Amino acid sequence: MLIFSFRHFLEGGRITRDSIHYLIIDGVPTPVHETEFARDSVFGYHHSYLPQYVEEKTQGQIKADSVERFLLADIRAGSQERLIHLHDNQCCVVDAETQADLDRFALDLLSAASQGKRFLFRSAASILTALAGLPPQPIAPENMAEYVRGGKPGAVIVGSHVKKTTQQLETLLQAEGVVGIEIDVAHLLNQTDQSATLLTDVLQSIHTAHNTGKTPVIYTSRKELTFEDVNTRLQFGAKVSGFLMDVVRGLPSDIGFLISKGGITSNDVLSTGLNLTSARLLGQILPGCSMVRTPENHPQFPNLPVVLFPGNVGDTSALATIYQRLNIKTG
Repeated sequence: MLIFSFRHFLEGGRITRDSIHYLIIDGVPTPVHETEFARDSVFGYHHSYLPQYVEEKTQGQIKADSVERFLLADIRAGSQERLIHLHDNQCCVVDAETQADLDRFALDLLSAASQGKRFLFRSAASILTALAGLPPQPIAPENMAEYVRGGKPGAVIVGSHVKKTTQQLETLLQAEGVVGIEIDVAHLLNQTDQSATLLTDVLQSIHTAHNTGKTPVIYTSRKELTFEDVNTRLQFGAKVSGFLMDVVRGLPSDIGFLISKGGITSNDVLSTGLNLTSARLLGQILPGCSMVRTPENHPQFPNLPVVLFPGNVGDTSALATIYQRLNIKTG
């Protein structure tokens, strides 16, 4: 089995050149170790050069100088023979600047796999698009209001606390038809558990907004708290996530759509909040922002369109743009 690291999320402006991973910020390729994401208290890192990133994340179990590098010239010239001759769980990192690069590499991977090679991927989404050979989506992004249930108002859940998300949230809260509902997560720190009372208050505000034809935007307080160690931070993060999923389960059953902002938040919304084992992918409403639909036999939210919006994707107006595309009255 060969282990490949694909960090490319081309729709989110993440590319790799000469094994250095970049995030495009205002048109400028910025090494990712210089961005705010590298300073995350749990998921942070110190290297943009992917072999060193691998060594850091494996705590030295895989040394940087043992990592096999597939550069842009290799990808574009064809890598099938090289892939076939890899062996012994070799760890590899891969360049890509465009989807065409990944599409070409995916063809070589699939050809090698058909000859018995086995590959394990640690990846972002773009390589999956290439491997699956996805066709064009049936409804254009700007027309995805067709999926909204009954033209009803929706709900927005915002968990990500990175700077880009905060800017997007501020823009959304200025849009017509939304009601901001802040969850002060500091209340979940108290020795006396106030989560039940807080949940009741939040759900009451949500239902009041929904009953007046508004879309509630439920977001965690923006100030990031500090903790004595990583484990405590993770435990508190799990508690906040659990609270948000209680909010999801308490949403009005007839909401027209749901937007989930934040990578971990979106994962939890699907797996825990909505308790899904499967969902139908409808396409992307914005680059990097996928929409799925719950099954028609879902006990609470049948055929609900759900937008999965990673924390580090889009410009300042992206969250508002998605809301506006879905808020067109179709019923």
